[in-house]
Amino acid sequence: MKKLLLIVAVFACFAACEEESLSPPEIRPDLSPIPVGTHYTDADPYVFNLMIQNRGEQTLVISSVVARGDQNCAFTWEGPAEAELEYNDSTFIKGTYDPSVAGEDQVALEITSNAENFPLLEIPVCGKAVAPGDDMGEDITCDLPPSDQEDCEE
Repeated sequence: MKKLLLIVAVFACFAACEEESLSPPEIRPDLSPIPVGTHYTDADPYVFNLMIQNRGEQTLVISSVVARGDQNCAFTWEGPAEAELEYNDSTFIKGTYDPSVAGEDQVALEITSNAENFPLLEIPVCGKAVAPGDDMGEDITCDLPPSDQEDCEE
């Protein structure tokens, strides 16, 4: 009987120890920053995809995905606002850049999760729009917008 209890205790320890030894969730985007380039305001929308992957062995729980600082309503987003990703699983967020006003657009895509490496992952997304016929000039550098920069009102 003592041997049976010892065997059960050893297996229980292995099961508990294995869970603790799994690496924590690790969020990994395939792009950061995301420069979408320079586009004419009358051009077709520019569509891009962002892949988010869990590189940790424990489940990654994404609790929110929001864009901040889109003053010109130039970006739209499709994809999960919430998700659970096992090891090596991924999900996609589809972005569309469709500027109607000439100027620079700087947005922060904020992903909140239980990831150990980035509980709040902020990905800079930027683009530049020019009026038809104007010189496109140089592309801009992606930076996070100021934290107090307001979003557009549609």
